Amino acid sequence: MKKWIVIMMCVAVTGAVWAAEGKLGTDVDIAWASKYIWRGLDLGDNKAAFQPSINFGLWGSGFSANIWGSWLGGDTNGAESALPTEELDYSITYANSLMKDDMAQVDYALTWTYFNYYTHNPSFADMQDLALSLSMPKVFGESGFVPKYTVAYSWSGRPGPTPGAMGQSLSGPAGFVHIVGLDYNFKAADLPMTLSASAVYNDGAYGDNVDHDWSHIVWGLNTSFKCPVTGAKITPGIYYQTSMDDSVNKNDEFWTTLSYKFSF
Repeated sequence: MKKWIVIMMCVAVTGAVWAAEGKLGTDVDIAWASKYIWRGLDLGDNKAAFQPSINFGLWGSGFSANIWGSWLGGDTNGAESALPTEELDYSITYANSLMKDDMAQVDYALTWTYFNYYTHNPSFADMQDLALSLSMPKVFGESGFVPKYTVAYSWSGRPGPTPGAMGQSLSGPAGFVHIVGLDYNFKAADLPMTLSASAVYNDGAYGDNVDHDWSHIVWGLNTSFKCPVTGAKITPGIYYQTSMDDSVNKNDEFWTTLSYKFSF
């Protein structure tokens, strides 16, 4: 079933690209994070990570392709000692809107990602993820509030009962994650600001002993501005995670991010 999902997405991308009119848009993002936190999990043993990416907008078709990498600033220890420190992710996304320009407008994006932990045995480590993200940017008018929801399903990257990088298996901890969020967009000192909060329900994914429960809340604040020299977009952010389920993460987390993105 999952194999056919990937094949159908590839066929749809190919057809849309041939039919679309527009240009190939390219975004290069040079990013850094003080911690590698993903869906509540500390994947970097509290170490900073260099996380660049390149994104291709496919000729105005609504489809895009992305390559994202993460390299930690040292080996992992303790509970994270078995986790890989080098990663390349390959994604295909289709994004569009329903009822565009209406108060009930829904922006949606469907993304398939293959997680390639290339320094590990791929039959052991690699995994896949299919995520549907929804947002309603106009439902609260000009108030600045934007509700969001994401549902994602992760599974092994290889056929058979392979455990995956975080201990998941096809017969066990592969599963769903639900993310319910609210953004508040406003301006401070003429800078665009986004204050965000996201509550995450982990339905038993990413670990043999992970509970089916609300696992954590992530609070965030970010802004962006143009580099006066190069014109690139600079986006700093700060985040705090309130961890509620010890089976996902026993600790609250605080981290910062910095992105330098240019487009051509």
